Amino acid sequence: MALILATDQFPRTIFRDSGDAFLRFDPLARALCLDGLAAGMDRELRPIQRVFFYLPLEHSEDLEHQERSVELYQKLAADV
Repeated sequence: MALILATDQFPRTIFRDSGDAFLRFDPLARALCLDGLAAGMDRELRPIQRVFFYLPLEHSEDLEHQERSVELYQKLAADV
């Protein structure tokens, strides 16, 4: 969870208004998120933590990732 926050959220703030906000760390954040999902790690988190866990997929330019993030957020909303 901490690595996802560090690679998804921090660069967006530190490098605001620069391509570096996305270029360097988005692929790593997505990989961490997808690996965590495959291992079921998101199910061990509190709802607010899951919101941030799924953000790399929401931020992705890949439609498949976007659709998966919508599914995950819908499930999260239903769970809460």
